[in-house]
Amino acid sequence: MSDEEEKIAAEIANIEKIAKDDPNIDQTALVTNLLQRKQGETLPAKQVLRSYLVSLFFPPFGLYYVVKFFLRPEPDARRAAWINLALTALAIIIMASLIG
Repeated sequence: MSDEEEKIAAEIANIEKIAKDDPNIDQTALVTNLLQRKQGETLPAKQVLRSYLVSLFFPPFGLYYVVKFFLRPEPDARRAAWINLALTALAIIIMASLIG
């Protein structure tokens, strides 16, 4: 279990404890709200896939996504930036070997 998953599990346990103490609290709504907030903290999968494809097939333009993702506040943005950098470098090496 990752560190982020452990934090979410701890927050859900805290919500369950609070809901047990006060029966008027809507536990389902609180957990749903928590999960929606956490989902909003990730990059959209469609955008990440597009960036990977651009990095592979149009290598110089992949560097745009590297910079863009390094400047984003989402936790998984930095990982996507490193993957884009690696894919861009790999594509440049492959193209250079095919041309040369």
